[in-house]
Amino acid sequence: MSGDFTAAELELLASEADEMLLAGLAHRFEAPEERAMDDDGPPFIGHILGATAIRAALAELDPLLRQITRRATFRRRRERAISGDPMAGQLDLGRIALAEPEASSWPIVRTAHSHDTPENAVLAAALSAVNSWGSRSADRFSAWAGAGLFSQCASEAGRLRRHLRAALGELQLEAYGAGQLLPMAWERLSLGKAPQAYRDAIELAETLLGLADPRRRLSRAPKRDWVVKAMVGGLNEAELQNTAFELWVASRFASHCRSIGFELSFPHQARAPLAVGQADARSVEIWWQSPRPIVKWPSGQNHERRLPDGQWAPISLRPDLVFVSREASGAARMLCVECKNKEVEAPLSSDLSQVFGYLSHYEALRRCALAYRSVRAPSEYRRTATGQIATAIEAPLEPDGAVGEALFNELLD
Repeated sequence: MSGDFTAAELELLASEADEMLLAGLAHRFEAPEERAMDDDGPPFIGHILGATAIRAALAELDPLLRQITRRATFRRRRERAISGDPMAGQLDLGRIALAEPEASSWPIVRTAHSHDTPENAVLAAALSAVNSWGSRSADRFSAWAGAGLFSQCASEAGRLRRHLRAALGELQLEAYGAGQLLPMAWERLSLGKAPQAYRDAIELAETLLGLADPRRRLSRAPKRDWVVKAMVGGLNEAELQNTAFELWVASRFASHCRSIGFELSFPHQARAPLAVGQADARSVEIWWQSPRPIVKWPSGQNHERRLPDGQWAPISLRPDLVFVSREASGAARMLCVECKNKEVEAPLSSDLSQVFGYLSHYEALRRCALAYRSVRAPSEYRRTATGQIATAIEAPLEPDGAVGEALFNELLD
C-alpha cells in the first residue's frame, strides 16, 4: 500500500490539519457533480472518513454498554394487572367488580420497574440511526471496493442495539428519536438522576449522530478532537492516504493565509468552498474536489462529451484543489493544485500530462501546481503556445513546511 503515514505523521495530521479534516468530513453530504461512481471511491470521500470514526466510536461504546447494562437506570411505574395472588399488589378498588375469587383472579395495582429512561433510549436510538446510515451507505457505494466498511458499521451498530434491548427490554421512548432524547439525557445527568458512567456513552452517542446525521454540526460535538484522531487512525487501513494528503496541502495554504491576517471560515455547505478567508476587502477561497470556480470563470472549455441525445456538451475536469484570490478592485486570480502522495526524484510524465491537461482544457487557468509529498527536483514548466505555467513543489508532512507560502505566492504570481 503506497503512501502510508507513519504514527508521527498521523499525529501531525490530527493536530495540524484537524479543521480541514472536519471540513472534508462535512462535505460527505453534497451531491456528486456530474461524476459517476467508479472504483476510485465515493464522489465525496468524507463518507469514508465518517465510517472510520464511527467504527472507532462503536468499539469504544461496546465495553461502556456492558458496564451500563449491569447497573442500568430504571424508573418505577404503576400498572394495572389481573393476578392470582391478591397480595401481589394493592387491590384495584376501581375494578373490584372484576374479581373472581373462585378462579383466583384479582384486579391489582402494582409497581413495576422499567429501564425505559431517556439515557437508555438515546443510546438505542443512536445505534439505530448508525445501523440505518451504514446500510444505506453500503448500498449507495456498493461499486466501491471498500464498501464493506459501511457494512461493518451497520452490523456492529445492530449487534450493540440488540444487546441493549436484550438487557433492558423494550424502550418505548426510543420512538421519540435521539434528537429529542439527548437534551433530556443530559439534563438527567446534570441533576444526578443518571450515574456518571453514562456520560462517556452519551458523548459517544452524540458523536455517532453527528457522523451519521447531516442535520447535526460536527464542530459542536463534545468529542470533536476524538473524531479527528479516530478518522486519522483509519487513514492507512481505509486507503485514504491520498485524500488526507489533499487536505494536508489545503491546511498548509489555509495556515499561511491565517498567518498573514486572513480570518478563515468553513461554510459546511453544498456547492460552497471548503474554506473561505477574509482580510479587509480581500478574500481567498479553497475549493476541494470541485471544478465549480473554474467553470464559472468567464472562459471556454476546450473538450466536450457526446450526450445520449447526440448533442455535445462541455466536460468538467476536476482538480484536487483550486485556490481563488479576489481583490477589492475586483481583480481575481486562480491556482489549480494536483496533489500527489508520492516521493519522487523528479515530476512524473503522467502527472505533468494531468496538469497540462487542466491548462489545455480550462482557458481561464494561468497556473497549475503539482504538490508532491517529496520531490528532489522542484521545477517549473510552460506551455509555449499560451505561456501557462505548471510548477512542481514539495509538500512534506512537517510542522513548519513552507509549502503554504509557496502556493500563496504561486496564486498571486
